[in-house]
Amino acid sequence: NQSGYNSTAALDGNICPFYGVAKSVDANTTPSIDMKHLTSVVAINVTNTTDTPVTITTASLTATEDIVGSYYIDITGSSVTYNPSEGYVNNTATVNVSGGTALAKGESAILYLAIKPFTAAEGTNLMLSVNGLEKTLELPNDVEFYAGKIKTLNFKYDVENVEVPAIS
Repeated sequence: NQSGYNSTAALDGNICPFYGVAKSVDANTTPSIDMKHLTSVVAINVTNTTDTPVTITTASLTATEDIVGSYYIDITGSSVTYNPSEGYVNNTATVNVSGGTALAKGESAILYLAIKPFTAAEGTNLMLSVNGLEKTLELPNDVEFYAGKIKTLNFKYDVENVEVPAIS
């Protein structure tokens, strides 16, 4: 849930966990642990291109694999692995917006989603939806949603295309 637009406050707290591993620490040394992110963040930048003001109440991202839910996370290998726990995992991440104002033509708002890091493969599709208006993003190349990074996806409300996300 996000209150208003352009706010990352909803990402604060345990929704975006970190991990750290201390290795080769001498018995008389205070360990220093570099913390690493376990989630990626998607910023959906919505621009109203209609003559009618739009108030955003919900937005979602649908991938070809699960991107949200409950996971057992293994940090013992060379890379982090996310194994779905019994129960909830889903390939659609949704943000509900409260307190948003009407966007006039040409105005934009950013909505944030915390997701499991993954690679959206070349030739696959991502689906973006804002207030139920769905747009398919066909990927001309692999797009990485890295842990600890924000990937921006642009959504032109009431236009027949979604811009290709920038690789960051």
